[in-house]
Amino acid sequence: MKLKEALDKMKLLFSGVVTPEKIEEIRAWVKLQDTPAPVTLKELTTKDGKKLSVKGELIEGSEITIDGAPAPDADYIIVDAEGKEGTVTVVAGKITKIVAATPASATPPPATNMSAEVKAEFEKLRAELATHMAAHNVVVEANKTLTKQVVELSNHMVKILSTPINLSNNTVKIEKKYDEMTNFEKVQFNRGEKIYHNG
Repeated sequence: MKLKEALDKMKLLFSGVVTPEKIEEIRAWVKLQDTPAPVTLKELTTKDGKKLSVKGELIEGSEITIDGAPAPDADYIIVDAEGKEGTVTVVAGKITKIVAATPASATPPPATNMSAEVKAEFEKLRAELATHMAAHNVVVEANKTLTKQVVELSNHMVKILSTPINLSNNTVKIEKKYDEMTNFEKVQFNRGEKIYHNG
């Protein structure tokens, strides 16, 4: 994946509302970026027809072999696909110097500056991810606490509702209407007493 594509992908992952599904997607993507790429062999051909194999990139320090064995110490003249010649110096099976076939005045791409910029952007996004994940963990813990409280309240309500209520000692008094009273009760009522139905 190219550097710009990686940045665009990371920005897309961090956009919008952070959901548990998006956090898992981010985790999977970060884990994929941390997975080392498989080692590749770059084949070179010398001017006299020898086949050299470079482990990884063609840079100083890379291992170089001939038929699987470390290449002998020497200056190898390499011919590229366009017929241009360059020199690769090998010591102890590793490249110690590379003389490119391009003119010395050619300006190499600013790979170092670009790498530093990408690294800074990546670290910034990583920090944002850590912040989002911390906030997510707070919400998860709050949900656990709330769920626990709801369960405790539910159990308490079930206990209350399942407790039988004894109404045997509770008598509800209902006043009689005047036309329902006996003559004696009407006399009592006229004296200011309240007359109730027998409970």
